[in-house]
Amino acid sequence: MKIRSFWKSACWLIVILYLSLMPGDGLPRVPLFAIPHFDKLIHLGFYFILTLLLIRPFSSFTRRAYVYSLILASLLSGCVEILQEKIAVLRHGDIYDFLANLTGILLALLFYRLFISGKKIEPYL
Repeated sequence: MKIRSFWKSACWLIVILYLSLMPGDGLPRVPLFAIPHFDKLIHLGFYFILTLLLIRPFSSFTRRAYVYSLILASLLSGCVEILQEKIAVLRHGDIYDFLANLTGILLALLFYRLFISGKKIEPYL
């Protein structure tokens, strides 16, 4: 496995970790947009992008890229929620955040299959 091919997903994971583990008092008190549960959309988006960035590198060495991407992104999502609960200041893990993460992962798998796989854009991920 060429670990260097995962550099984009690793960079995105660092962004997720930074934003997920920053102290709770650093978060805006007023929601960014007046959309109910906007934070769940953020979670969905984080893991949607992460999963998109995982599929391409996995597909370069296995036919089970979707399965490996699903498993790794889900495990990372669970670990981040546990880290939020255990070490983040003024933050907590949430099962609904985890479910939003899983929704983003599953949507990314579907999106990749329908709109990216085999298309001209695929090599750029």
